[in-house]
Amino acid sequence: MQVGLIGSGNMARGMARGWGRPVLCTDVLPERAQALADEVGGEAVATNAELAGRADLVVL
Repeated sequence: MQVGLIGSGNMARGMARGWGRPVLCTDVLPERAQALADEVGGEAVATNAELAGRADLVVL
């Protein structure tokens, strides 16, 4: 199951760590999304629409 996180702040970071699998993430600050993706082995995507199209589960 591919999880997508819209927003890459503290709450998203905690959920991504707990999930234990790579996630898709996006944020209004692309560098924050990339930092989260790098930390959990996921992928930062450019837009919420792209994330929604690729994820099985979207967390806001």
